[in-house]
Amino acid sequence: MKRSKIIILVIIVLAIFILPRVPFSNKETFFRVDKGEGSKEIALNLQQQDLIWWGPLFQLYVATSLMSGSLQAGIYQLS
Repeated sequence: MKRSKIIILVIIVLAIFILPRVPFSNKETFFRVDKGEGSKEIALNLQQQDLIWWGPLFQLYVATSLMSGSLQAGIYQLS
């Protein structure tokens, strides 16, 4: 029982950090990923543009979801 409470707490904390900086904003912005950028550079740029709370959590998400090979250069419209 204690273990499930800890897991739920960890999930809630992670969800807070994964949410966008302004979760209910209607503002749209463009985000550019240059060729050769990895998850570290992308996370840093997202964080610097206030699009995510914490870059290392984005990196962890990319690593654990096995998406690192799927990251592609381009310009993305984010809302």
